[in-house]
Amino acid sequence: MKNKTNHPAVSALRIRALVLWVLSGVFIVLIIGSICFYRNPWVTHTLDAAQVSAEDLEAIGAGHSPYVKIEGIDLTFTGYYKVDDTGAVTAYCFTGDIADTAIFAELSADELGDLVSTDEEAPVLTDYTLSGQLIDGSEMILMIAQTEGVEVEKYLEKNGLTALTVHAHGKDQERMRIIQLILLILAIGSLAAGWIHWSESGVVARELAAEGTDADLSGEE
Repeated sequence: MKNKTNHPAVSALRIRALVLWVLSGVFIVLIIGSICFYRNPWVTHTLDAAQVSAEDLEAIGAGHSPYVKIEGIDLTFTGYYKVDDTGAVTAYCFTGDIADTAIFAELSADELGDLVSTDEEAPVLTDYTLSGQLIDGSEMILMIAQTEGVEVEKYLEKNGLTALTVHAHGKDQERMRIIQLILLILAIGSLAAGWIHWSESGVVARELAAEGTDADLSGEE
């Protein structure tokens, strides 16, 4: 039986398999790299509002898993809110006390309804579970400080606030999970497709070898 592994059809299939395996490796590297060096959406830090400190939150916010769930926090509406380009309210700004200071929280307007037009006292959410991403709240804090005519540092000191904000109305964690799952599916799919092409190359090689053997046999006298 003659060796047919160098036949162009076999080589093409094996090259495709190798390319797909390399591509699978690239997807895996992207997943690991995004988790280790960008953001890890699979870890959420569960914290007790009565025990967590500003230093704890700063350390979490500076890490690769800035997602928190603060349990048992009381939130008070500040009267400030965010709007989009159309003027629709997208988020409300609350403040809540933690162990040694207070923190801003941006909550979804879709979940809380219309707080802007109400004439009632500032809504308070008691024993609330605050889930979201820790971000630098300088944009919101600067806007509020300017509205009240004070510098940001003085505003934070006066109200006993940390500069961080819990961004509870975004979809960053969900989006990151979806992206990484898609990369994982592509990695597995590329790996499987590579094995299929490699197996097909073996089948083709055996068929070519068999055809060559038959031809040799038919030519014998």
